[in-house]
Amino acid sequence: MIIISDFGKFIKQLRKDRGLSLKEVAKKGGLSHPYISQIENGKRSTPKPEIINKLSIGLDVDYMQLLETAGYLPKIKKAEEIIHDVETMREISKGKWKQATPEDIKRMQDEQDKALAGKVFNFEDLLSDGFYIKYKGEFLSPEQKRKIIKFMDYFL
Repeated sequence: MIIISDFGKFIKQLRKDRGLSLKEVAKKGGLSHPYISQIENGKRSTPKPEIINKLSIGLDVDYMQLLETAGYLPKIKKAEEIIHDVETMREISKGKWKQATPEDIKRMQDEQDKALAGKVFNFEDLLSDGFYIKYKGEFLSPEQKRKIIKFMDYFL
């Protein structure tokens, strides 16, 4: 978990970078501007995911990025980063590099899975009416969310 004030500083910097006032962010996200100010100044603890979702709307920033910054999600490694890690895991044995074994790779995957444990969101929950989700710059309606769930149920 990051330090509370770090999340607030991050939110404040995002808001300023976008040239938005506290009132503008509050209105767009459905929050009060004093509450956002308290978050920015470290007078409130890191908000729950539902509030972070509203902040993401008000700031027009990716929800998952804010969740990661708030410490709710671990930084998920990209394929290139995992490959780099595997290469880095090579050990020097008598002056020679030893290739990472399949066991080394499995261990790294297990570590990534452990990092995600308890922090993975249920996709159906994200599509509930409690969260705002954008696709191609537009918010999904409750009906669109239901259709996505039906689509997923059909194909999975």
